[in-house]
Amino acid sequence: MNSENKFYQRFVIKSASILFFLGLLTGIYVTIVATGKMEGNLSASLAAHLNGIIGSLIILSLILIIPYTKYGHTYKVIMIAMFIVSNYANWIITLIKSYLQVVGLEIIENSISNNLIHILLVVMVVIPSLTGAIMWILGVTSLKTSSKMNIKRMLFID
Repeated sequence: MNSENKFYQRFVIKSASILFFLGLLTGIYVTIVATGKMEGNLSASLAAHLNGIIGSLIILSLILIIPYTKYGHTYKVIMIAMFIVSNYANWIITLIKSYLQVVGLEIIENSISNNLIHILLVVMVVIPSLTGAIMWILGVTSLKTSSKMNIKRMLFID
């Protein structure tokens, strides 16, 4: 394994382990909200807890993906950044929306906190997630071979 792949691995593992730890710590917040010792939306706090844990596994899966992409260093770093930014943002924004007790799924007139959460979710979670997913798909498929061959390769048939 070359040193560039080792760099990606170390960076991804560190990022995933920190988010996993933060997700576990969020479980303490869930308990505090669930027992009524602190105001907050229980569903959103549970979502934040799971966003941290599952997001860390998504980030960790990049170790398997990166070596098989056709990208050079710059695009690999961009793809990794998209997944790390979106998963960390998903965790922290969901945690904040739990504390603020807002939904953030749409723009609502006269609700600054809800609208701010909505904008942050779109800019920091949705757009980077979709960008990372598109880069992942394009990075592991080749434009030189037929579509049928790409599908077989993606499904590990050949």
